[in-house]
Amino acid sequence: MVVSFLCFFSQNTSAATYTGTLNHNTYVYDKSGKRKTSYKKLFKGEKVTLVGNLTSKTVTNPYTSMPYTRSQYDGLPVNAPFYFFVNDYGQPKKMCYVSYRMIKKQPYYNMGQGNYVKAANVGHIGKYAVYATELTLTVKRDAHLYNYAGNPISQMVKKGQKVRVDALLNLKNYNVSSRVYCFYRIKGTQTYIYANDTKRPRIDLQFAETIENRQKEQDRLHSKN
Repeated sequence: MVVSFLCFFSQNTSAATYTGTLNHNTYVYDKSGKRKTSYKKLFKGEKVTLVGNLTSKTVTNPYTSMPYTRSQYDGLPVNAPFYFFVNDYGQPKKMCYVSYRMIKKQPYYNMGQGNYVKAANVGHIGKYAVYATELTLTVKRDAHLYNYAGNPISQMVKKGQKVRVDALLNLKNYNVSSRVYCFYRIKGTQTYIYANDTKRPRIDLQFAETIENRQKEQDRLHSKN
């Protein structure tokens, strides 16, 4: 049985079962990360049962339209590799994650009866899309990095290099969230890498507005009135 998320809004943590939807083909593993050959391969789009605790955090200014500005985004820390937003009608927005187990430095969800699935292969929990807190991306081609203004700088990255990122923003074109227009912020810096210069992750970061782009959008809407 899948328990509705609505019953958890008055609590921070609750144990139950949840339905996950796979975003990639995957296998079933044991608690040590060893593949369980007695189970068939699971395919993208299949539903899996996740067993664990749901931890939630009420979003500051919960009725602000999504996506969040950069400052709001940084102000919503989640102590988990993946999370999702519950935004049901008449309820405050919640930033949530289902408990997980770290196996060989990778997060796995418990499926019950000693079975585990890689968390990166679960793209939805219930009806809610899952986002990553941070990512390690692989660079597709030799490429320049960029500053906050969206201009290239002298620093470069090489094809095959790994970069750790913690934000996905559109530095120039209002609030268009397509990868064609977006940049990842390299963790611990104010330098950015163009999204299309990296391999697409299975689970992406949540798109976040820059304050400047939100103001541009407000100005554009105001000019129409």
